[in-house]
Amino acid sequence: MSGEKLYIEKYQPLAELGIQLTSAAEIEVVKKYINRQRNENDAENPDILQCIFRQSTAFKETDEFLATCRTFSCSTALRESSFSALTRIDRPQTPQRKSMLHPRLANLTHLAFEKENKKHKY
Repeated sequence: MSGEKLYIEKYQPLAELGIQLTSAAEIEVVKKYINRQRNENDAENPDILQCIFRQSTAFKETDEFLATCRTFSCSTALRESSFSALTRIDRPQTPQRKSMLHPRLANLTHLAFEKENKKHKY
């Protein structure tokens, strides 16, 4: 992750989802801090997440925003993985199953998936 990724304008779609963005003033301070770390350590690409984590009390908004983004991307990947698994079940590679007919297995899978969704919503 480079300092150029900290331009808050790039994250406006997340604001539309209800995620609170970091203030522009704090982002400017964070950018200066990261550049200073780069100069002091003579490092081309310091680990920005570690830099901000070490200063999480000073950069509270930015730390919370980055934590939300990491969580959001993980949960999105989990959902995509679930849908990929459902697709594999919906389109079996073999024309016939030996233990259970395809429509029954597909319907049971969809019911289980809906049950999990309902459990987490309430």
